[in-house]
Amino acid sequence: MGVATPTADRGAERSGFVACDRIDPITVLRLLRLTAPADFADWYAAFATNAMAIQYRPDAPGADEIGTDNWWEVLAREDVTVAHSDPAVDPGGYRAIMVQQLGATPFEGRRLYDESTYRRLRANSVTPADTESHLRVALRSGDVDYAIYYRSLCETTDLPWVALQPSVDLSKATPRYAAHYATATVETAAGTFTGAPIAYGITVPSVADAPAAGARWIEHLASDAGQRLLSAHGFDPIAPLTVPSEQASTVPDRLSEHTESAGAIGPLEL
Repeated sequence: MGVATPTADRGAERSGFVACDRIDPITVLRLLRLTAPADFADWYAAFATNAMAIQYRPDAPGADEIGTDNWWEVLAREDVTVAHSDPAVDPGGYRAIMVQQLGATPFEGRRLYDESTYRRLRANSVTPADTESHLRVALRSGDVDYAIYYRSLCETTDLPWVALQPSVDLSKATPRYAAHYATATVETAAGTFTGAPIAYGITVPSVADAPAAGARWIEHLASDAGQRLLSAHGFDPIAPLTVPSEQASTVPDRLSEHTESAGAIGPLEL
C-alpha cells in the first residue's frame, strides 16, 4: 500500500490523493506539516503506523528455529544472508540497519545482543535491490535467506515472517520508544538518517479536480471496514485520524466524526 500525499504537478489529473510506494512515511508527515497547508491543502491527518519485520524462505538455514525471541542468533550465523534495500534510496533500507543497531542498544537497561552479534549481522547483510518490493524477488529465488522490511509487505505474500520486539521495530509512537529509536543513525550517500517511529499521513489536495471523491476515499479509510483493511495488511490504524489542532476547522464535514485534533502523536509533531 502506498502513502497518500499531495502532488506537485498541478496540471496532472487527480481525484484528491496520489498513491506513492517509495516515500518515507515520516518525511510525508513532515512534508505535509511544512508545505501542504500553504501550497497544497488546508489540512492533513495521520492515519496509520507500521513496523519492521523479518521475512524468510521456508527452506532458509535456521527457518525451523527462528522466532521473535532468537532471530538475531539465527541471522548472525555464518551460513546466512540477510537482505535489505539500499539505505541511500529507500527508507526501508536504513530502517533495516536501524533494527540491527537498536538490538545492540540498551532499552530500559536491557539489550537483545552484544556488539559482536551486531557486527556479525552487518557482515551477513547484503543489498541485492534498491527497494523492498524487489527484495521479495531475491528472497523467492533463493538468492538471499532472510529480508528485513515492513510488516505490511510481509502480509502481502505467503512466505513466513517474524515479528520483532517493539524496542527495535520502530512501531511505537510514544516518547520513551521514540527516544530509544533516535539513538540509531545511518549515514548514506543521500544523507544521515535518525531513527523515529514509522507513521503515515494523508490529505486531499486543494488543487484536486474532485476533492469530494478524495474525501469519500478517506472516509472509507477511516471507517470500521477501512480500519480492518489496514490491519489485515500489516498497518496499525490511528483511530480517529489525528489532525493538527490549528487545522481542525478546515477538515471536510464528512470527515469530522472520523478525526480528532492534537498537537502531536506521542513524540511526532503534527
